[in-house]
Amino acid sequence: MIDSVVQVAVHDLRRRGPTDFEAILGKDQLAVSETVERVVSDLHTLYASRASKAHGRFSENVQDYPAQTFMAEFQKGGFRDFATLTQRLMTTLTTQARRKPGATGGHVLFAHIEKGDDVYLMVAIINDKLGSGLVDQSQKM
Repeated sequence: MIDSVVQVAVHDLRRRGPTDFEAILGKDQLAVSETVERVVSDLHTLYASRASKAHGRFSENVQDYPAQTFMAEFQKGGFRDFATLTQRLMTTLTTQARRKPGATGGHVLFAHIEKGDDVYLMVAIINDKLGSGLVDQSQKM
């Protein structure tokens, strides 16, 4: 169970061809509404219940896989520049999707969450219905 959803953004990774993707950036941050909190909490519960967990691991090759560098900079900046973090992660995700056969793209949810004294970043590719619902809901606020 998470204690707090601090910041959330949803961007799109769109497929333009068999090996071509583009990042479509959404709002820098969505309002953390009851709906957003429920979705993030449900995703957290779903992933936490899975037996094989591959999340939270980074490649030692930071040149080609710079996500851990971006995360460290976000932490050093006091977790303030969420927009830059998610934009940089989308650039990396787009590059990697172009290299992976069968990559499909979709809505990419980024959630800065807290559990006790620990800080986490959840990144999940979510379905069209859920992603559109979050974006539509946030635009009504």
